[in-house]
Amino acid sequence: MLSDLNYSFSVIGLSETKIKVGMDSYLNTNLPGCFLSQPSMSNAGGVGFYIKDNLSYIKHDDFCTTNPEFESIWIEIEVPLQHNIVCGLLYRHPDQNTAKTVDFLYKVGQKRQKDGA
Repeated sequence: MLSDLNYSFSVIGLSETKIKVGMDSYLNTNLPGCFLSQPSMSNAGGVGFYIKDNLSYIKHDDFCTTNPEFESIWIEIEVPLQHNIVCGLLYRHPDQNTAKTVDFLYKVGQKRQKDGA
């Protein structure tokens, strides 16, 4: 499907990777670059990013989490002479506590604001 678009994405975010904590991830793609993953505690969920090789990035481990309610992964793409781009991906499991997810996102926003981002 991606090849039909005739467009080369720099970053692709995926949810429902179904990569589980403690399991090896089996990737079978022809996408260049690296894959960063935040696994799930259940048989569903999981999030990840494909990132092109030519991008410099920082993974924000302090915002990456796996818990029964949701998984979250955050990266910051370094853009020379401009503001960096922060990308976050979160998967909340159905019927889980929405308030915990909203609270987490609020804390991420507060921390980013405090750090001057």
